[in-house]
Amino acid sequence: MFEVDALRLLVVVAETGSFTKAAVRLNYTQSAVSRRIAALEQQAGGPLFDRLPRGVRLNPAGRALHRHATEVLDRLSRAERELAVLHAGHGGLLHTGAFATANISLVPAALRALRHARPDVEVIAVEGPTDALMERLADGALDLAVVSDYPSGLPSADGVTTTVLCEDELFVALPRAHRLAGAGAVDLRELHDEAWLHSAQEAVASRWRFGRSRPDAASRFSRPTGPRRSGRPQGLSTRLLTT
Repeated sequence: MFEVDALRLLVVVAETGSFTKAAVRLNYTQSAVSRRIAALEQQAGGPLFDRLPRGVRLNPAGRALHRHATEVLDRLSRAERELAVLHAGHGGLLHTGAFATANISLVPAALRALRHARPDVEVIAVEGPTDALMERLADGALDLAVVSDYPSGLPSADGVTTTVLCEDELFVALPRAHRLAGAGAVDLRELHDEAWLHSAQEAVASRWRFGRSRPDAASRFSRPTGPRRSGRPQGLSTRLLTT
C-alpha cells in the first residue's frame, strides 16, 4: 500500500521536475527526497522517473502512478474540506453537475441564488454529458445534476429521480425544395427516415431514426437556451418541430 505522503511527494517532484525544487517546496532535504523516491520506486517495482542532466521526468510507469496519485489526493482533499465544514456546523459540500448549455445561464443563476440563501454551503460544480452525469449521480459522486433528455431520452440510473425544469423548442433546417419546408410545424415522426447531421461527438452513425428514441420524450427538454443570433444559409428553410 502506497503512503499518502509518498504519493504527494511523487506529484510535487513531477510538477517541479527536480528533487531539489521539490525539497524546497516541501521543506525537506534533497537527500530525504531522493531516499523517499527510491523507496517508492522499490515499492512500485521499478523506476518512476528518468534521470536527466537537468532534473527528472516521469517515465511511463511514473505517469501511470501519477495519474492515480492525483486522483487519490484530490479525493482526500475533498474529504478534508467536507469534514471541516461539517464539524464546524456549516452546511457542507454540494456536488453538482450540468451539461454545457445549462451552464450558460440556468445553472449560474441558480448557484447565485443558492449562495445568497445558503452562504454556508460550498458548491463543487462539474460539467459533462448527460450520460456521464447520470452515472455519477448513481455512484453518489454528485448530489444533483441538470441533464437533458435530448436527443433520445434519459439513460436509466438506479436511485435517481428527475424533475422537468423547462421545455425547449427544436428547429429543423430543411432544403427549400423539401416536401415539409413550407409547413409551419413539423411532426418529428415525419422525419424518421431522413438523413441527419451530427456533431463529432454524436456521429456514431450516419443516420438516426426516430424509432430509436422515446416519442413521449421528444418535446421534453431540460436544456435552457439564452439569446442567440443565427444565420440561415441560402437555400435552407427552418421549421419548428412538434411531437
